[in-house]
Amino acid sequence: MYCVARVTGVRKYLAVCGIGAAFVALLFLRPFSGFAAAGTLALGVFMFLRQYRQPRPEGELRKGVTALLAAVPEDDPYRLLFEQSADGILLLAGGRFIDCNAAAVRLLGYADKDELTGLEPDSLSPVYQPDGRSSREKAEAMIRIALAGGSNRFEWQHVRANGHLVWVEVLLTRIVLGGRPVIHTVWRDIDARKRTEEEAARAHDYLQSILDNSPVGIVFLNGERRIERFNPAFQRLSGYSANALQGLSTESLYAHPEEYERVGREAYPELRRGGDFVTSVTLKRADGSQFTAALFGRAINPQALSEGFIWVIQDISDYERLEADQRLLARVFESSQAIMITDANEIIERVNPAFTRITGYSPEQAIGRTPRILKSGRHGAAFYAGIFQTLRQKGHWEGEVWNRRANGEVFPVWETISRVEDDSGQVTEHYISLFRDISEQKRLEAELEYQATFDRLTGAYNRQGTESYLERELERSRRHDHAMSVAMLDVDHFKEVNDRHGHDVGDRVLKGVIRRTLEAVRETDLVGRWGGEEFLLVLPETEAEAAERLAERVRGTVGEESYEGVGRISVSLGVAELATGETVEALVKRADEALYRAKQGGRDRVEMDPSLS
Repeated sequence: MYCVARVTGVRKYLAVCGIGAAFVALLFLRPFSGFAAAGTLALGVFMFLRQYRQPRPEGELRKGVTALLAAVPEDDPYRLLFEQSADGILLLAGGRFIDCNAAAVRLLGYADKDELTGLEPDSLSPVYQPDGRSSREKAEAMIRIALAGGSNRFEWQHVRANGHLVWVEVLLTRIVLGGRPVIHTVWRDIDARKRTEEEAARAHDYLQSILDNSPVGIVFLNGERRIERFNPAFQRLSGYSANALQGLSTESLYAHPEEYERVGREAYPELRRGGDFVTSVTLKRADGSQFTAALFGRAINPQALSEGFIWVIQDISDYERLEADQRLLARVFESSQAIMITDANEIIERVNPAFTRITGYSPEQAIGRTPRILKSGRHGAAFYAGIFQTLRQKGHWEGEVWNRRANGEVFPVWETISRVEDDSGQVTEHYISLFRDISEQKRLEAELEYQATFDRLTGAYNRQGTESYLERELERSRRHDHAMSVAMLDVDHFKEVNDRHGHDVGDRVLKGVIRRTLEAVRETDLVGRWGGEEFLLVLPETEAEAAERLAERVRGTVGEESYEGVGRISVSLGVAELATGETVEALVKRADEALYRAKQGGRDRVEMDPSLS
């Protein structure tokens, strides 16, 4: 139960006002600020209210205080100080706020103090305070301390009317009213300060986290170049224990004393001017092993060098090896072979000059696109699917591909594609393609193949090509049970043409005979030079009678033309049809025998193999 007083007469009222005025004067006569003023104000409240000791029921407490304060004139110094204080002031009795000033209302963002009075401290607080204790439990504990010791100062989080949290510094002062203790409460808004402190703490933690987790060594040296602080990366880099590093001269870290002297000679004058210093040196670890390190130094405060220096140390041994590898790769990229690197999604990331020279696509035109820009249309989807299946299974593919240049020209390349995986070997990171233009090679191969297959003079198949074709057709004839015939052709009196008109004329005659023969035969038939002025006609799917008719057509076509410098030329032909189980040699021999009979029979005629009669 708490007590309030009733103003019952002019004397008591004047006494009260006099006491309040006296304390206001005291406050103005002595410099004060913050909680000193709040403490004085608490004493004023105590003296103001302690005269009234008549007990009142708890339910009438707030009503009594309200009536008492209403009786105090508005210009009373104490009332002015209470109402106009920048700090929130509240009275706490029975675990509830029974009165407060306007600053307390503003601090929590309420419209009227009636919204605050009657509430418990924890109802204006989050469920838990930042230290993890429940607001109710902690509030009760703080009040007990104030009741026991007379006062208690601490920091607290309240909840504003809008739901936002606000930090306050709380001063609880125990005063006695009517023989009962009352808690005089002062709130000071420290939210901005706490936010600043929290941001500073976060910044400190952030910087400490950077220091602790930095992959490079960071070390703080005093003016004598001795180690004062260092991060874990530097300790790992040096190989020393933490105790061994503390106070260690950095001279012990240099593999070569002259480098230690050089850095001191070159770096520290620059650092004293507020500049940075960057260099590379050879350092040694605790076990004596050496490594190349990049150093970056700066004075913590160039105006006070006694504060020391900060150095960043990075092991660049791997970078040196990488640079060597990159130089090698750069040389490889200068290769005469085209190099194309794509990501896992086949997006081109890099090409070399040979790629541009071979395809006509500049790096700007190729990078960011896919290798489909080279697609010629000669290969179907199954061809490319087979390539990627091989890459997935073996990680490597090699073969001939027809590509298309930027100008539309289709050309062949010999291409090698490799799949580059991550360290786990499970994820594809890149594809590397190397290819070379084999157009000239293909041309030479085609020329060689032509020379190996065709007669250079007449353009007809040569004997080797004819024999190969004849073997394939014989096998096909047997497999499908088709007929097949051959006809051996000879230019009549050709030796006399050569002897009388020369070999040049003879060559022209042979070319003309082949040209006219090709006009007479079908597309499926083959005409090959068997030797000298003899030619073999291979006639697939042709029986003897049809072969005879075709041979007569050839004889007539050749014989109806007049050849320059010679006149008309006649040819003789011998025809034979393939017999069951017969070999190529036997078939050709029978045709040759038939030709012989045509020659013996007067030339310019077609003779059939007798076995066909």
